[in-house]
Amino acid sequence: RASIFGGVGTFGGFRGPRTRLRKQNTYQICPQPYFTFAKHVAPLKEFTQGRIEMYLREAKVNESGIIEPPFTDWLNGLRDAIVIRQQRLFPRHKIVVHGIVGTIGHNEPTINFATQTFMALTCGDDFFGVKHKTSELYAAVMVAGLSLD
Repeated sequence: RASIFGGVGTFGGFRGPRTRLRKQNTYQICPQPYFTFAKHVAPLKEFTQGRIEMYLREAKVNESGIIEPPFTDWLNGLRDAIVIRQQRLFPRHKIVVHGIVGTIGHNEPTINFATQTFMALTCGDDFFGVKHKTSELYAAVMVAGLSLD
């Protein structure tokens, strides 16, 4: 569309082409590949790994054996951070965040995560798990994204 000001915006700056926001088709049974949890697993896994390492650096075990700060508060914060990304990147997926934290004794901790949920790989459902340990604590987190529309 031509402007009476010759392509100059209201404040005198050049008005370039507008970029269109990417929106998904909601009439499809499965979300488009860009809007799936599986498409965004790698950056979410990296983000979660960084957060878990930071938590274990700050966490301490007090004399009564209680881990401070509380793991549930940290896990709620992680869930909230992932949900913010979920609303923008894969809105048709629901998120499950599961975490375990504990102290390291004489034996090395062994944790195996497995999931048998209503995953549909054709709809971009996926999951990932991260773990980290320090000299006295370990933590493991699993995050799953499920399309439930």
